Amino acid sequence: MSLFAHNDEGQFNPNPNITPYHDAIDYLNGVTSTSFLSKPEWKAFIAKYPSWGARFSNYTQLPHRAFGEPISYPLGGNDPITKAKAFIQNELKDYRIPMDELVLTRNFNDTKFIHVDFKQVHQGKEVMWSNVGVRFSQDLKIVMFYLDAYKDIPKTNPAISQEEAIHIAEKAISTKIINSTVLPELKYFPLPNDGKTDLRLVYEVTVNTQDDEVLPGIYATYVDAINGQILYRQNKVNTIGFTVKGDIFPINSFDTKVSQPLPHLLVTINGTNYYTDENGVLNAPPAGPINPSIKLQGKYFKMVTGVNGNTVNDFTPVGVNNNDVVTYTPSNPNATERHINVYYHGNRIHDFMKMRLPLFTSMDNALTARVDRTDANCNAFYNGTSINFYTTAGGCNALSYVGDVVSHEYGHGITNVFWQSQGKNFSNGAMGEGYSDVWAMSLLKNPYIGKGFYVNQPNSLIRRYDINPKVYPQNIVGEVHADGEIIAGAWWDYAVNLSQSMPLSTAVDTMSQLFSRSHYGLANGPDGAEGQVYYDILIDALQYDDDNNNLNDGTPHFNEIVEAFARHGIYLLMNTTIEHGAWGVYNAGTQVTLDATAIADFPAFVGNMKMFYRKKGTATLDSLLMTKSGNNFTGIFPSTTMGEIYEYYFDLYDNAGQYATSAPKQSKFSIASKERNLPYHHIIGYHTVSSIDFESNLNAEWQIGVPSDNATAGKWVVDFPVGTFTNGAIVQTDKDHTSGTGKCAVTGNTSPGAGVGTGDVDGGRTTLVSQEFDLSGYSSPIISYFRWFSNSQSSSNPRKDPWRTYASYNNGNTWFQLERTFQPDVSWRKAVFVPDLNVGTKVRLMFIATDSVQGAATGTWVEAAIDDIDILEIGNGPTGIKDIATLQSVVYPNPASSSLTILTNEKGKIKYTLTNSLSQVVLSQTNQVDLNNKIQIDVQGIPTGFYFLKLEQNGRHSIHKITIKK
Repeated sequence: MSLFAHNDEGQFNPNPNITPYHDAIDYLNGVTSTSFLSKPEWKAFIAKYPSWGARFSNYTQLPHRAFGEPISYPLGGNDPITKAKAFIQNELKDYRIPMDELVLTRNFNDTKFIHVDFKQVHQGKEVMWSNVGVRFSQDLKIVMFYLDAYKDIPKTNPAISQEEAIHIAEKAISTKIINSTVLPELKYFPLPNDGKTDLRLVYEVTVNTQDDEVLPGIYATYVDAINGQILYRQNKVNTIGFTVKGDIFPINSFDTKVSQPLPHLLVTINGTNYYTDENGVLNAPPAGPINPSIKLQGKYFKMVTGVNGNTVNDFTPVGVNNNDVVTYTPSNPNATERHINVYYHGNRIHDFMKMRLPLFTSMDNALTARVDRTDANCNAFYNGTSINFYTTAGGCNALSYVGDVVSHEYGHGITNVFWQSQGKNFSNGAMGEGYSDVWAMSLLKNPYIGKGFYVNQPNSLIRRYDINPKVYPQNIVGEVHADGEIIAGAWWDYAVNLSQSMPLSTAVDTMSQLFSRSHYGLANGPDGAEGQVYYDILIDALQYDDDNNNLNDGTPHFNEIVEAFARHGIYLLMNTTIEHGAWGVYNAGTQVTLDATAIADFPAFVGNMKMFYRKKGTATLDSLLMTKSGNNFTGIFPSTTMGEIYEYYFDLYDNAGQYATSAPKQSKFSIASKERNLPYHHIIGYHTVSSIDFESNLNAEWQIGVPSDNATAGKWVVDFPVGTFTNGAIVQTDKDHTSGTGKCAVTGNTSPGAGVGTGDVDGGRTTLVSQEFDLSGYSSPIISYFRWFSNSQSSSNPRKDPWRTYASYNNGNTWFQLERTFQPDVSWRKAVFVPDLNVGTKVRLMFIATDSVQGAATGTWVEAAIDDIDILEIGNGPTGIKDIATLQSVVYPNPASSSLTILTNEKGKIKYTLTNSLSQVVLSQTNQVDLNNKIQIDVQGIPTGFYFLKLEQNGRHSIHKITIKK
């Protein structure tokens, strides 16, 4: 990748990278992998090793990284490979890892940890990004394992030839193609597909191009060997004796040149080759005077000119005596001040790297540096075999003048070659760009990249890291330089945090030591998987900072590291969810205890939880620190006053005090209303007087569609909802809110089994208008409704389509806005509206879902639903709930895999009956609820499918549609 990203996609990015992975979108949509923590395989493991936690992969459905207190494991003796295999085969046997398909890629001791890694090779074909392994302490205790592998891979044969694969890859390139090659070995590519991962046979085709007026391209293209689809594409061009000295620019061409030693330089005397040392000093046997041949080439760099130049300048000073200082004289065309500058700064970053990674020797050879290329301008790049710098043109200085750009480009070589030397391919473009910036900042000890980039602008910059931090996932844009600023900023801010107790120069050195050592963790992944990759980097940083191989009790710089990464949205508990059963309406004068549970990969990192609340219609915010018991939190709501309505949400913090997550997601009151989710509601002293649950015929005043609607599909209907799913995540609801078995208003309604997007809103807006509600007989009424909204579950233009709710006091002549948001919530959420009876005593509601068509752009899926529109009046009801015959209850999680939790508003015994789709009773029992009105049901032995859970308590009942997934 080039150092600098241009903004004009059409001109400067004619062949964009292609990836099916979209971690940032999944994270924004609240997709987590915490459900795998309740699977019997993991429960069996933590029953034996209770201090351990794991972050699971949604692709493999296996632990991606697991760690806890060090495990002394006797099998395997002192052989790390045998011990690793024994541990995986015995302690993790329930995961059925195909041991016969594991091929060793690394058995390496980095002096802190011993790494044993395997890749998966199925029927002679490598499974891409597979990584199974164990990390040991020096005394061979197990401190981490990872199981990125796949089971039960189906047998397939290619349906297209290598030649056809090349043709397909080339056809998708819009710039000049120089040549293409294809590897003879097929590979398996993990392709996310509707809740599972398909292992697809692919050809790896490399297309070499000259992108018009910009950069060359080396496009690694993975073509499906069955259907010819391009599944993934990535541009692999990465873009930013006597003593011999040279005049160089310390920072950029606006600086005054200074004389500095030229280290590791090749000097030939009487036919014998010697090299200057790291200080530019040559100690050679001949006595002076001598006439040495000094090439602009050394142990680690070879300086040439232009696109194809191979000539190395040969400088021959005359009559050099002992202790002389020889200044390398610039000359055209192969030893300009730019050549000498790149040679000097390139050797600086090499030697800096070697001080931190002394065991890494694969970069200890001469890398070609091409200076004064004229085939483009305003950039520099690394292509796997050389670093390249264009000449001054197009208003930009030659980046060969800029020392940190030289370091950046060499940094690409470090990451690519280091990962290869450890048995892995380096894949993530954003991480590569960010890490190159960190190498440059570490050497020069400042947060600027590319200072002096533009002609006559000495303070111009390409990137800076001391202001406006980039944050995951909000600032993920799919461009590697921009996305890399997130991880580079996290490392720089770690140094800033350290500088509170030491000089910044020392802090940067401390940061760079940890940064380089953590390379051995080999965090990596495909483009689009930045969420997983950046989190792995955080865990590696903590492990390499640790002093007792147990992260559960912290590390010497735990707070500084966690805080720095959290500043960029990389949270220690970023895969955590909060479960909270909220029904919302309570009798006045009754003390209410709210509870919430943190479902975390690594429970040891869970800190405190706060509830933030305010009276509806006010801006005054209060908070309540919840009482913690393990990962469960409780708190007494601070008001029992009749007629008060509160909005609230929960914030969870890690044990370093850093924010982790919220519930509901994106519901903080500080967020702009058009980007904010609905909060929870706490309604005191109201009772339901009227309800519309869409089960019977609607009043004739209802309008399902209005003349101004222009949607071509997905129009409002009232029906039994048919759910749609993508990658295992629900898009359109598959059940109503009232009972889980009835009707609701829903946009479109596809046929059962139809694909996602077949019944969503397309082409414009669709409108649902309610009847006119007469509120004249009430003193202080409120209206509530439950809504469902999805607009972000496709990678194409997510969050561009609004949800809107309006109200009218004059039968629809004029409308005022209640809701306008682009923030989805793919669940039933309660909204509350307080009518102003001084304006009018009759109210209509209008609900609008819109597909905002933007030219020819492909839109995302838009789905919405409405149910249970209630009118509530002030005054306690018999039970504080809306219907005396209905049991107010919440059941979660749903879908469930191993257990269900039932939460009710009442004390006493509860009978639950679980029936399958054939009305056969699967489970039936009566139990006493606990002190928090909760009860748990074990469903581990119940197969995957749809079920109905009937609850009966104190003469009331409710029915819930439940999905059990294994």
